[in-house]
Amino acid sequence: MTTQESKQQYEGAILNQLVKNAERIAVVERDISEMKKDISGIKTTLSEVQKTTEEIKSVMGLLKWIGGGVTAILLSILANFVYSFLS
Repeated sequence: MTTQESKQQYEGAILNQLVKNAERIAVVERDISEMKKDISGIKTTLSEVQKTTEEIKSVMGLLKWIGGGVTAILLSILANFVYSFLS
């Protein structure tokens, strides 16, 4: 084998490796692009979940106020009943 043939084989091997690396890079770039789309969808979903959670917290606060009012009314009715029963 001559040095020219050896050099061509070496260059061919390097070229083949470069092609393999380029193909791998293309696959990785595609995967990263898909991951970015998925992350964008997740961010949108999380934003919606956050809005829903805030609405639930607001309703829970309102229910606490209503519950407190109902409790106060029931206690006053009970107090009036006890008062009228003892009188």
